[in-house]
Amino acid sequence: MQPFDEFTALLTNGVLTNDFDHIIFDTAPTGHTIRLLQLPGAWTGFLEESKGDASCLGPLAGLEKQRAQYKEAVDSLADPQRTRLILVARAQMSTLREVARTHEELAKIGMSEQYLVNLGFSEPP
Repeated sequence: MQPFDEFTALLTNGVLTNDFDHIIFDTAPTGHTIRLLQLPGAWTGFLEESKGDASCLGPLAGLEKQRAQYKEAVDSLADPQRTRLILVARAQMSTLREVARTHEELAKIGMSEQYLVNLGFSEPP
């Protein structure tokens, strides 16, 4: 099973998480994580245009199932009753610009309730 499939399974299958009060995900670098979280929305147009055809990835029916699971996972992440999104950054201008971009990109896909942990300055402001 691919790591993102394992991640979505934890978000969408309550049986796997019933025994835990909290689950913490330390994700891949920002750009990679954002692209994965945007995947369900990107697939919507592609699947609607293709209408039952096959793609270079195989039959689209399998993609539709994955898209639905990924969308459910993103919906779970966007639900502030279930998920707290915490961005962690050093107080460096380049890092803070990246956090601001990340915040905007995640807000576009419905993850608007976000928190920031500032690890302190490591260079002059």
